[in-house]
Amino acid sequence: MPEASYFSVYGTRPDYNEPTVRQAYSLPHDWHPVPDHETTRGTWFNQPGITSTFIGRVGAFRQDRWVFRHCMYPFRKRFLDHETCLIYQGVIPYRGWDLLTGLPGDFRPGVRGVVRTAFLVPFRVALDAHALLRHDRHLLFCLSPNEATHMDLPVISPDHDWLEEATTMAAWAENRGLSRVAEELSESLAHRRGATP
Repeated sequence: MPEASYFSVYGTRPDYNEPTVRQAYSLPHDWHPVPDHETTRGTWFNQPGITSTFIGRVGAFRQDRWVFRHCMYPFRKRFLDHETCLIYQGVIPYRGWDLLTGLPGDFRPGVRGVVRTAFLVPFRVALDAHALLRHDRHLLFCLSPNEATHMDLPVISPDHDWLEEATTMAAWAENRGLSRVAEELSESLAHRRGATP
């Protein structure tokens, strides 16, 4: 897929036209996915964003390095992962009221929300300017069914039996003399299954 520059490790393919889905995924008003690509391994679909758990082509990373750096500035312990992905795909993340409220679902009413908004407005304007100045779109795609997953329990992909995959990997490691890796995987599996190692 030459049009893909970044590849997401995991993700679901919801109906992005559904208003509740657009809110849940914090989608800008004008973001719409490019067409899916059917392959023998599954369907590659355009994803709006993902946490920093993705891979990409070296050339795209080089061209987009300032996007990544720019999206690191507003917070000390958090990155604007979603905005990063939108910008490198050539999407302007904030329009109109979004400059104040952020992407759908971002604004929290109250004093803290107002202070946060006042702090973030200059960064949002700068991110929009960065998006406007882009000449290339570097699209993010994900394969469904997922071939990998994020390991945080709330977002583990349901596409595979990951405990079985880990058991297979433990056996693979043991057969190649990687006993410490096999032991750690086995201990982790025993803990995950609620058994005692």
